Amino acid sequence: YNTSDTWEFMDNCEKGFAKVKFTLGRYKNDSSGILLMEIWKPFKMRFSNELTIYLENGEIIKIYSNGNRDYVDDLNMGTYTLTSKNIEELRLTKIKTIR
Repeated sequence: YNTSDTWEFMDNCEKGFAKVKFTLGRYKNDSSGILLMEIWKPFKMRFSNELTIYLENGEIIKIYSNGNRDYVDDLNMGTYTLTSKNIEELRLTKIKTIR
């Protein structure tokens, strides 16, 4: 994968703070890709099958899990499929919120 920079955030949730990290990857021979979400928590989490990305221009992108999930050493990981259209929208506009 060709990957983007990684963005890190601190989540202020009910069970304490967690570090959340997002990385975008693009398949070399295709225009589609993946979004890797990593969350550091001392317990295994359940990832949603759908992730909603709200962009600053008001557009909403819905992406779906490709089933790849893991939990190792307090790190929860899940990947979501990006279409070529999703990648183009993300390239042109900043992300406001991810849910």
